[in-house]
Amino acid sequence: MNFLELSKKRFTAKEYNPNKKISDADFETLKQILRLSPSSVNSQPWIFLTGSTPEQKAKIRPAVADFNWPRLDTCSHFVLIAVHNGLDEKFLLKIIEAGKKDGRLKTEEEIKADNESRKYWVGLRDSLGETQTWEEKQAYIAMTVLLYAAASMGIDSTPIEGFDPKAMDKLLGLTNYGLHSVLIVTLGYDAENDANRTKPKSRLSMDFLFHDIK
Repeated sequence: MNFLELSKKRFTAKEYNPNKKISDADFETLKQILRLSPSSVNSQPWIFLTGSTPEQKAKIRPAVADFNWPRLDTCSHFVLIAVHNGLDEKFLLKIIEAGKKDGRLKTEEEIKADNESRKYWVGLRDSLGETQTWEEKQAYIAMTVLLYAAASMGIDSTPIEGFDPKAMDKLLGLTNYGLHSVLIVTLGYDAENDANRTKPKSRLSMDFLFHDIK
């Protein structure tokens, strides 16, 4: 299936079949794909907290808005995307070390250029007071990668903003690690009565959305 057909087919699940679970191998594949998500200047400002058991769902449920409980309660797995509260020197050096280990950065000149470029852009965001917003934008990129990766594997998904981030951070102790929560994605196989699968997809027209610059 090409990406256009995949985009036409994908939908947001409202409820899942609680008896149908994502295999360990498929979830591992999704994690590998998520790790490869693009980010501005390869900043990778995220961590991904995953869960699938009733106990793990119960752990985060108090911070999730009640209208999203059906998604959380019935899903096979969930991924909570959190980002760092700023990218300090120690974190930026981890990116450099990973680049060296992976063979992306091979010379001292490449290492220096990569480090200075990233530090410049991170410093610019810091000076403008935009670091948190900038990092959260990267989280949305990762979320989109996950949604479509799942769809390509026949796995349904739901992006969730409907939760209390401060409550979630407290429940999971994220502030102790210099992190804050941004998004949740639930994953699984939709319930038979999920009308979203059969509803026609509706978007604004091409003529309305696309315009050649004059």
